[in-house]
Amino acid sequence: MQQLNAFRAEQGVAPVSESAELNAIAQKWAEHEAALSEFEHSSFSCWTYTDCPHEHIAAVGDPTEAIDVWKDSTDGHREDMYYTTSVAVGHGFAKYTAGPYKGMWFVVQFWHDHNEH
Repeated sequence: MQQLNAFRAEQGVAPVSESAELNAIAQKWAEHEAALSEFEHSSFSCWTYTDCPHEHIAAVGDPTEAIDVWKDSTDGHREDMYYTTSVAVGHGFAKYTAGPYKGMWFVVQFWHDHNEH
């Protein structure tokens, strides 16, 4: 949270709060990914994008590495972290020691207030 909100502050964007509900969703998906050694986004059953959290996933040695990688990305992950409509996030972590994605599974769920502009 500190690293994410520090990055948001650098971009001139308000901090996000931590959500227990999003933490539970992210934790469940991190454990799922680690158990199956997959590298896929979760599939929410949503009618529209605005009904669902926005998700980042990473398999890294340390969760701070994921934030650093996303900060340097050119594929949209960087911008996703400082959307002005983001109001809450949840994090999930799961250790995985076998297969191609050894390390820490890290999942972040971003919730957006789509009524904000």
